[in-house]
Amino acid sequence: MKNYFLALIVSVLLPMGLQAKVKGYYRVSLSTVDVVGEKGVISNPENAQGFTTPVYEDDVMAIAFNFEPTHIDFTLSNKSDQTLKILWDEAIYVGGPSGVSVGVFHSGVKLIDRSAPQTPTVVVRGSKINDLLVTKDGVSFNGTFGRWVYSYILYWEDALKQVKVLLPIEVNGEKREYLFDFAVNWENIKVKTRIYDGREYYIEKK
Repeated sequence: MKNYFLALIVSVLLPMGLQAKVKGYYRVSLSTVDVVGEKGVISNPENAQGFTTPVYEDDVMAIAFNFEPTHIDFTLSNKSDQTLKILWDEAIYVGGPSGVSVGVFHSGVKLIDRSAPQTPTVVVRGSKINDLLVTKDGVSFNGTFGRWVYSYILYWEDALKQVKVLLPIEVNGEKREYLFDFAVNWENIKVKTRIYDGREYYIEKK
C-alpha cells in the first residue's frame, strides 16, 4: 500500500522528465491468453534494461506489453488480411489483490473525458500501433497542485500475484475477446524511473 501513496507523491512533486530512484519492481509475466478460436504463442523476453516484456502472437495479431508503474504500454501488429478494431469501451483491467475490474482509456483521450465513450482504434492489415492503457480510476485532479495525478496500477507488494487485461478486438465484424492473464512477482530492488507527462516509466535496475 505504501507504494500506492508513493506514486501519488512522486507524480505530483517531480517535474516532467526528472529521474528518481525507487525501491521495488513488479515483474509481470504473461501466463495464459483466453480467446475463442485462436491458439497463440506466449513468451516473456527481457528488454535491454532487464525488465520483462510479455508477448502474445497468433494468426490475427501480435502484441507486446510493457508494464510501467502507472500504466501499460503496448505495441499491437495486425497479422491478418482484415482490418482490426480495438473496442476500448469494453476493455477491462483486473488488478489489486481483491481483483477489482475497472475500465480503461488509451492515448489521445483527454483525462477529463476518460469516462466518455471512446472511438475504436483501427489497425489496417500489415500495420501496427503503439498505445497505452490507463485505468479510469487511476487518474485524479489534485486541486492543491493544480495538476492531474497518476497512481500506480500495481501495488500491495508481495500480496499481489495476478492481474488481467480484457482487450476486445473486432475482426471482419466479429468480436474476439482476448483475456490476458499475468503473473506478478514483487522484487525488492532499486530501480530508476522517469516521469514524463505525469506518467512514470522504468528506466533501469540498480
